[in-house]
Amino acid sequence: MRQLRIALTNYAPTKGGIKIINMPKLKTYQALSKRLKFTKNKKILIKKSGQNHFNARESGKITMKKRSHKALSKSNIKAVKKLIPKI
Repeated sequence: MRQLRIALTNYAPTKGGIKIINMPKLKTYQALSKRLKFTKNKKILIKKSGQNHFNARESGKITMKKRSHKALSKSNIKAVKKLIPKI
């Protein structure tokens, strides 16, 4: 019964019969989409953390590594795909 009730929520009764109501649009979570890069092969890249301040005391090797992007882990990809449906 519950599944039937959910299925009928997209329909509205009219004089001539049943009219189909459009589903709401899927919107992207903009705050997250600005922090990510998407490659041509649909890889998700994210900037490495810890580069805002206190960088003078770190060696040059570490600061160079922090400038690059790294691939997002597989466990986080599932959460990102929910927030950004148009990947």
